[in-house]
Amino acid sequence: MSFLKRLLLCLGAVVAAGGILWCFDIHCLVKEWLGLPCPLCGTVRGIACLVQGNPVDALYWHPLFWLTPILMAWHLLPPVGFSGEKKRNCWIWIGVTALYLGVYVMRMILLFPEAAPMDSNPNGVLLQLWNSLPLG
Repeated sequence: MSFLKRLLLCLGAVVAAGGILWCFDIHCLVKEWLGLPCPLCGTVRGIACLVQGNPVDALYWHPLFWLTPILMAWHLLPPVGFSGEKKRNCWIWIGVTALYLGVYVMRMILLFPEAAPMDSNPNGVLLQLWNSLPLG
C-alpha cells in the first residue's frame, strides 16, 4: 500500500474514532473504562493549546505532546519506520516507550488524583472493582 493510501486510511480512522468518542461524550477510553489516566492523557489538549498559541499550557497538558504526531508520521514512512535495521528500530521504540512511561510515572506522582488530565474517574471499571474489595 502506498504512503498516501496509508496516510489517508490513518487519518480516516482517527476522524471516525474521534467522531464516535465525541458523540458519546467520551474523552479518554482508558480513563472512561479503567478510571485511571493513560500515558497519553492530555496529548490532544496539548496540541490544541499549541495551535492556539499557548506553548506553556501545551506542556502542562502533556510534556511530550509534540512527540506523538512525529512518531505517528515517522511510523507511516516505508518500509519499517525509523530505519532499515529492525534491531535498531526495536531499540528506538523501547527508548520511546521508556520515555513515555517515565513521564507518566512522574505525572502520576505529581498530579494524580486531583489535577486534570491526571485525575481519576470514580465510575471506571477498575476503580469500582477496587472499591468493592473487602479491604478491612
